Amino acid sequence: MTKKRDEKAYFLRQVRADMTSRDGFRWKTRGVSLGASGAVIGGTATAGDGGTATAGDGGTATAGNEGTATAGDEGTATAGDGGEIRIRWWDGRASRYRVAVGYVGEDGILPRVAYVVRDGRLVAAEQS
Repeated sequence: MTKKRDEKAYFLRQVRADMTSRDGFRWKTRGVSLGASGAVIGGTATAGDGGTATAGDGGTATAGNEGTATAGDEGTATAGDGGEIRIRWWDGRASRYRVAVGYVGEDGILPRVAYVVRDGRLVAAEQS
């Protein structure tokens, strides 16, 4: 097994398939399950205000105001006002994963806009 695959498997084991945000809105997942890890590839996670949405590789994570949206490699993340966006990406030059982080309201990151990673930077999904 390659190092990239090992790291990807580790990351996917960290994804939880049954989280609830502070306001009680339960997020849903759909996609391909990876064994007994409970992780989802290509899944969709949604959390309400102040919640945390985590989706696996190629997944879509959406969080409400002051929430955190985290997506895996080649994923998409969206957050509301005061939220945080995190997307994991593979840095081929360094042969390791990195995480692009953006805070809504800073450095041009807008609320309720879907972001992806291109060349290590967060860009609006429609610009990619």
